[in-house]
Amino acid sequence: MGLEVARITPGETPFAIHFRKMELRIEPQKDQIRLYGDGLLISNCSDLNQCKINPLLYHFLSRTHPGDGFWKLDLGSKQWIYASGGNFCVVSVEDKDLTWTDVRVEIK
Repeated sequence: MGLEVARITPGETPFAIHFRKMELRIEPQKDQIRLYGDGLLISNCSDLNQCKINPLLYHFLSRTHPGDGFWKLDLGSKQWIYASGGNFCVVSVEDKDLTWTDVRVEIK
């Protein structure tokens, strides 16, 4: 699995970093989201807004890339979903969902 940095400031070069295992660890009780690659902390994800829709559904929105859609974490169906066309922090029939089937959601 790779982490690609594609949006950069002018004059910088895009790059990709590949890891055997990527993990996005979400601890709602601590209001923490962290990204790990091969067990090493890569980011504390301070650029993400999170919204708890209900105990089984969370939305995540990038503050650095607004307007690109947002992510949904569905703990009930154990799915990681990219949504566009709807509104962050609102359940809407306008959402155009794309489920990432190669992402495994584990609840620990």
